[in-house]
Amino acid sequence: DGGAAVILVPGRDLHAQWIREIETELPDVQILPAGAGHSKVDWMQLLPIFSAPGNSAEARRVVVATSATFASDDFQRRLRTGDHLLI
Repeated sequence: DGGAAVILVPGRDLHAQWIREIETELPDVQILPAGAGHSKVDWMQLLPIFSAPGNSAEARRVVVATSATFASDDFQRRLRTGDHLLI
């Protein structure tokens, strides 16, 4: 339906596991890792795009974030909230 998905995980181990599982089960999905040692500059720049409405079968996007990163002011300011967002 053009929505966006954000998956929250408590720590690094589950962060890596979720990314591996998504890559295996949904190989055509674009994944934005946030937290768990991944580049803050990258996710800060891409989060507004990945969390915006307008995902399609050709451009499905998922954000995988640690709980601490999700709770940060930087993440919350860039997250595009609304009815389109599945957390």
